[in-house]
Amino acid sequence: MKRFHFQLEGLLRMRTVEADRQRGQLQKCMAAIVAVHDEIAAIEQKRAEQFEMRSQGGTGPLSMEDVKNQQRYLNVLHREEATLSAKLPQLQQELALAQQRHGHALKEQRAVERLREQRYEEYVIEAQRHDMGQLDETSQQLRQLRSEEVTS
Repeated sequence: MKRFHFQLEGLLRMRTVEADRQRGQLQKCMAAIVAVHDEIAAIEQKRAEQFEMRSQGGTGPLSMEDVKNQQRYLNVLHREEATLSAKLPQLQQELALAQQRHGHALKEQRAVERLREQRYEEYVIEAQRHDMGQLDETSQQLRQLRSEEVTS
């Protein structure tokens, strides 16, 4: 019997490629969120260091210019943190959308894979029927030869 051939193999490859592409998009979204969280953590660390320096006071007298510069720096850090925090909801929406798309692509891929499995099972059953038919034919020929030998 001839080899198994799934006629929708091209569609299965397309669905697999699409699922992989959607997985890549999902990973990009997750990486973007992690990067923003890392940047926010770094800014919080810098702010904590500045507050620590302010609380220790240093060894010498503080000039008003130093205090203003430190306050400006803290304000810049605060604005950067606020800007990054404002990006998070949009990134989380993009992540949710990417998760939906990836899930849909996986469902489509799995549907074609199940169809392939069903077709393969049908192929195996047909191959077994074919083999049984050949065995029956061979055994019938053998019986016929034996009966001819017995009669002769």
